[in-house]
Amino acid sequence: MSLPASQRRFSASLAAMLILGAGLALSSVAALRLHAAEQDRADLDFRQETEKYAQALAENVRDVEVALTTLGRFLGIAPGMDARAFNSLARPMLAELPGTEMMTYAAPGSAGGSRTLSTEDVPPAVQPLLQETAQRAMLRGQPATAYMRAGAEGEAGAGVMIIAAPLPQGPPGGYTAATLRIDALARRTIRSSRLGDAAKVAIIDVRPGQPETLLFASDKPAGTGGDGKDGILARGKGVVSWPVAMADGIWRVDMAKTASGTPFLTAFLVLVAGSSLSVLCAVYVLRLGDWSRSLARANLMLESDVQARVLSEAALKQSQRELRDLANYQERVKEDERKRIAREIHDDLGQNLMVLRLDVSGLLQPGAEDPQVNERLHLVLKQIDITIRSVRSIINNLRPSVLDLGLLAAIEWQVKEMNARHGVQFMLQAEREDIGDMLNDEQATSTFRIVQEAMSNVVRHANARHAWIRLSAGGGGLRIVIEDDGTGRYPGDQRKPRSFGLIGIKERVAAMGGDVEISGMHGQGTILILTLPRAENLERKPSSPALNT
Repeated sequence: MSLPASQRRFSASLAAMLILGAGLALSSVAALRLHAAEQDRADLDFRQETEKYAQALAENVRDVEVALTTLGRFLGIAPGMDARAFNSLARPMLAELPGTEMMTYAAPGSAGGSRTLSTEDVPPAVQPLLQETAQRAMLRGQPATAYMRAGAEGEAGAGVMIIAAPLPQGPPGGYTAATLRIDALARRTIRSSRLGDAAKVAIIDVRPGQPETLLFASDKPAGTGGDGKDGILARGKGVVSWPVAMADGIWRVDMAKTASGTPFLTAFLVLVAGSSLSVLCAVYVLRLGDWSRSLARANLMLESDVQARVLSEAALKQSQRELRDLANYQERVKEDERKRIAREIHDDLGQNLMVLRLDVSGLLQPGAEDPQVNERLHLVLKQIDITIRSVRSIINNLRPSVLDLGLLAAIEWQVKEMNARHGVQFMLQAEREDIGDMLNDEQATSTFRIVQEAMSNVVRHANARHAWIRLSAGGGGLRIVIEDDGTGRYPGDQRKPRSFGLIGIKERVAAMGGDVEISGMHGQGTILILTLPRAENLERKPSSPALNT
């Protein structure tokens, strides 16, 4: 039972509202989940970049230590090296070490300054701390570090790092040292990483037993104070810390992300897309009622058209059946007329010719006085024999009398006739002698005409040298296979103009309730397969089309 139009519209509106609300809710949940997932992934990537940055800082400081050790090995071999040779050896190293400003060499026994080489003049403010760091390095036998401010009091952090390393060989008491600008090293390392301006960085010295010392802070301009307890160093939410082991201390790298709207933008786009889709679905549901009514009207029109077409097809099939019945009736009438004419010719003209031949034969007189009479009588007898053969040929063409002996005998006679008249060699094979007994007289006559037409097609169109006709039982009736070795044909050739022979074969077989199969390939011959039902499997055909009305 269909609902009224008002109820249908109300139901559609309610469904649209529910779909819209559900879509908005799902879009919001999906956007929140996506935002959280993007944030987690960004945090993981940021932590990995922080680790890479810290490792890069440690690697750069270790490069300075390795350079000092390498320089010490050369100087241990040549302790009497002058300043020019020292600069030519040390300055290429400085060019390869980011943030390193100066390298110094103190020969063994010259800690007081009597034998010291340097790439730059050592500032007086740096000299005491340098001497103290060198003493610690020589006592430890390993590199030592110290820090001092880059300029006047109040500048941000202890921006200069002093690294001293004892000579690896030679007399004791010598060392190599270098000063390193931590801010230059940190900024260059940031530029070479994927972080760029997307992060704030602070580097803090946290060696055991010493207070924390701010070495560098990217969010503090020069000239501002700080002790590592403000800005991003508060180590609040979003700050990632990573330890870095140095020669005689430990650095802590604190890194915080700058604001980034990419995850929120992605979630916002998802929310907008989901909301838009929900609105479209709601509008679609509202329009669905109108579309359903239009579809119902279209279905009614389509059903009417289909019904009219079904009736037209039924009328066409009925007309085709009637035409086929008429054609079959005409074929039966024609066969009956041929049989009647052949019988009358045989009984009347044939018998008269035989009587005439007997009468003329009786006029022959052996040893007659006039030999020309007998000669003329022989010519007459010869002409009578020719006429008798012509009459027999006409009778056989109308309806071979050998059909009265059965289908197999009639086909054997037709094969002999074709072999005698044409260049195609036909060969007949039968499964058994009584193979044709499964058909009645009417079926046998139609089957003979079908085989006769097929053999004529082979002679006229196949350009074959040999052909085979095989009769066997199969498919609940008689199976006839006609095959040749000619040029071959395709199953669609019966659609060519004036291909009435194949059409006639198909119509005759269809009238008998049988099937026709035609196959062949170009240059490989053609195969025609006929399957005819037994006489008892056929429904009785009406004797005239008038019985169908």
